Amino acid sequence: MICTLAALLPAKLNAENNIEKTFSVAALNAASLSIALHLELPDETKQEQRQLAGRHSQILQALRKKLRSIDINPSVFNMKSEGMPWSVTLTRNS
Repeated sequence: MICTLAALLPAKLNAENNIEKTFSVAALNAASLSIALHLELPDETKQEQRQLAGRHSQILQALRKKLRSIDINPSVFNMKSEGMPWSVTLTRNS
């Protein structure tokens, strides 16, 4: 995450691709930033799902602690999350 943010300024100054340059300028001019982690974990049994729910909250707590100066309320999503502002399609490589 921090590396991605650190890359915005060099992209603004040195990007040869107009899409990258436009995105970096918009991101650097934003009034605020929001952090969203898309995390897919393997399908599990009911007991393992409860354990994963605990892991999900631990991950969210770690994000809040480490990135509070950027976003005090980060989000963690998966394909089953409702209200996600993007869509995800599962593909398998053969």
